[in-house]
Amino acid sequence: MAVDPRIDAYIAGQADFAQPILHHLRGLIHAASPDIAETVKWGMPFFTYRDKNLCNMAGFQGHVAFGFWHDKVAPDGSRGEAMGQFGRIRRLHDLPDDAMIAALLRKAMALIEAGDEPRSGVKTPRAPLALHPAFLAALDADPAAAATWAGFPPGKVRDYCEWINDARTDATRDRPSHRRSNGSRRARAATGDMKNAEKRWAGDGDWRNAAGTEKAFRGSHFPVPRSPKARHP
Repeated sequence: MAVDPRIDAYIAGQADFAQPILHHLRGLIHAASPDIAETVKWGMPFFTYRDKNLCNMAGFQGHVAFGFWHDKVAPDGSRGEAMGQFGRIRRLHDLPDDAMIAALLRKAMALIEAGDEPRSGVKTPRAPLALHPAFLAALDADPAAAATWAGFPPGKVRDYCEWINDARTDATRDRPSHRRSNGSRRARAATGDMKNAEKRWAGDGDWRNAAGTEKAFRGSHFPVPRSPKARHP
């Protein structure tokens, strides 16, 4: 098993609750086959088999996400309220048992061996998430940021909503972060400690290359998270 030190660093940088979950998933994945490799894509740990994406995991402010790349691999009653097929994972007990995960890994590897490619057609859109009132207020107070927000695709909007709504306390979310702009101080968005959160989201720091996003936000006061939902390597 080839260990990627970037994933060691990624896990070490996650919240205390997330680290044992990520370590456990990593161990289960590598136990499934010595031919599974690991790497970092889009700022999060990815696992590949025969040079094809197998599964990935990510740590967020209030949960861990884990999912398989192939759309035919999903547990019964899979939850779609977060990235992946397992919902918001906040503790080890939120995961299926190890035997089920091992079986899903075998299924995913078999699909790769058979040359079965993941579906790339149109997906059924998910219901939009509500914007937090503090975030709405920040948008109302910053027309440039509001214009940028209005141009975001649904997936990017959902990323921000999940990120902001995951704040564990109002104090964390509402702690203002200010900077000088044209001689005046303006709130960067009432989303709490987002500078630290974006570092945690980015993992390897390559979020600044997210296609078009940094450029779009350059004239506003919003941070630029790395989207975990990109589908193209």
